[in-house]
Amino acid sequence: MIAAITGLTDLIQLFKMPVPPLGHPGCLAYSSILAIGVFKHRKAYDIFLQMRMKMEALSEMAQKNLRASEEKYRTILYSLEEGYFEVDLTGNFIFFNDAFAKWSGYSKEELMGMNNRRYMDEETAKKVYQVFNEVYQTGEPANAFDWEFILKDGSRRWVETSVSLVQGSGGQPIGFRGIARDVTKRKQMEEQAKIHQQQLMQAGKMVALGTLVSSVAHEINNPNNFIMLNTPLLKETWDHVLPILDEYYEKNKDFMVGGMQYPEMRSRIPRLFSGITEGSKRIQQIVEDLRDFVRRDASDMNQFVDVNAVLKSATSLLSNMITKSSSNFSVKYAKNLPILKGNSHRLEQVMINLIQNACQALLDTRRRLSLSTSFDEKTCSVVVKVQDEGIGISPEVLPHITDPFFTTKSDLGGIGLGLSISSRIVKEHGGTLVFTSEPETGTTAEMILPVSNTHPNARGAME
Repeated sequence: MIAAITGLTDLIQLFKMPVPPLGHPGCLAYSSILAIGVFKHRKAYDIFLQMRMKMEALSEMAQKNLRASEEKYRTILYSLEEGYFEVDLTGNFIFFNDAFAKWSGYSKEELMGMNNRRYMDEETAKKVYQVFNEVYQTGEPANAFDWEFILKDGSRRWVETSVSLVQGSGGQPIGFRGIARDVTKRKQMEEQAKIHQQQLMQAGKMVALGTLVSSVAHEINNPNNFIMLNTPLLKETWDHVLPILDEYYEKNKDFMVGGMQYPEMRSRIPRLFSGITEGSKRIQQIVEDLRDFVRRDASDMNQFVDVNAVLKSATSLLSNMITKSSSNFSVKYAKNLPILKGNSHRLEQVMINLIQNACQALLDTRRRLSLSTSFDEKTCSVVVKVQDEGIGISPEVLPHITDPFFTTKSDLGGIGLGLSISSRIVKEHGGTLVFTSEPETGTTAEMILPVSNTHPNARGAME
C-alpha cells in the first residue's frame, strides 16, 4: 500500500487499489491515507471527478449510438427479401434474418447453432467448403456461387450465395457472413431451355439421319435380298449333290475339293451356308434397327396389353437362345397384373432385347438368368425385371448404355441401337428403363410401366 500521497498520481493509484474489508488491519490505514490525500489535493480531485464524469457520459453516449447503429443494421437485415446469415468458423449459425429462416423450412430455434452440413449432401458440402476455405485463406469475398439447399421437408432448392469474411477487432477471422437468394425457378428455366435446345438439335439430327438411313437401307437391302434368296437355293443344290459326292467318295476314297479333303469339306459346307444365312439376317436386323431408330410413326398405343402374356411370348421366341445360355433359368409371373394401355408388339421388342442382352452376358450355362413381373403399389406400376449373373457393366459405361450407337458388343455385330430404341419405346408408354449392375456379378434391368391408363377392372393372366 502507498505509505503517503505526495501527488494526484498517487491518489488515482490508490483509487484503483482494492479496498481492504472492514475489520482488516489495513482498512483503517487505507481510509486514513485516502482522507489525507483527498484533503491535500481537493481541487485536483474535483477536476479528476469532473473529467471522469464527462468520460463516462461520452462512453454512455458512444454505447448508445453503437446500440442504435446495430439496431438499425439488424432492422435492415431483417427487412431484406434475400436471406442473410452469419456463421462461425466451424459453420454454425450465429445470426440469420427472417427471410433465410422462412425459405429454409426450419424454425429460428432449430436454425440457431445448426451446422451448415445439416442442410446439404456430401458432394455439395465439399463444394461449399472449398468456397468458404478460399474466402478464409485469401480474405476475398466469393460472389454468386450456386448450390443445392436441402429444406427441412427433404425437398431441394437452388441457392445463389455471396460470402465474405468476418474479422474481429484484432483483424483475426472469426466467421463468415453471406447473402443467399432462392434461384430455383431460374435454374428450372435454364434446364428447360437446355432440354429444348437439345430437342431441337436432336430433331435436326434425326431428320438428316432418317434421310441417310432410307437411302442406305435401300442400297443394302437390294444385295442382301440376293444373298437371302440365293443361299437357300445353293443349300438345296448342295443337298442334292451330296449323295453323288458320297458315292464317289465310297468308290474312289478321299479326294480334294477347294483345297480341302472331302470329309472336312462335307462337314464345313453346311456351316458356311448357316454362316451366310446368319450374316444376312444380321444385316437385315441392323437395317431394321436403323429404321426403327429414326422412325417416328404413331404406333397404335390404345391396345390392351397383358404384360404376362407379352413376356411369355418373348420367352417362347427366345427359348432356344435361353436354353443354350443358361441351365439355371427361371421365370415368375405375378398374379392379377393390371391390363395396360399401349402397344404389345413394341413392348415385346423391349423384352426380347433385354433377354438377349442378359443371355449374351452369361459366361457359362451355370450362371443364373431370371425373369419376373410384379406390381409396385407405391408407384402404381407394373415392373418387368430381367436379372442375370453375367459379366456386369462398369460404372463408367452404365450411364451410356441407352445412348444411340453406343455398344460394347461390336464383335457380335451390335451397333448400339437396341437399348436406345428400347428406352424410347418405354418412354412412349410413360415408363422408365432402369439398370443396376456390378462388374463380374451381374445386371438387373427393370422396365417400369405406369398403370394410369388401364382397362377398367381388367387383370392379366394368372400363372
